[in-house]
Amino acid sequence: MTEWQPIDTAPKKWNDEICILLFIPNYGAIEGWYFSSPKQIDDGWETIVGFIGDPTHWMLLPAPPKKGDE
Repeated sequence: MTEWQPIDTAPKKWNDEICILLFIPNYGAIEGWYFSSPKQIDDGWETIVGFIGDPTHWMLLPAPPKKGDE
């Protein structure tokens, strides 16, 4: 899957540990994940730079380059 998908279809399981690319209007594409925990007040999205808005779309991160690819 290499195209943007609606945020409603993004993985949202507790302890998923799936990092995805989130599209947040006014910010662009940011790496993030969904968090849910019995200790959390709210479920929601988290990004590597902290929460900055509600994402509208998501995409799997591309595979890392293979050794020797430049």
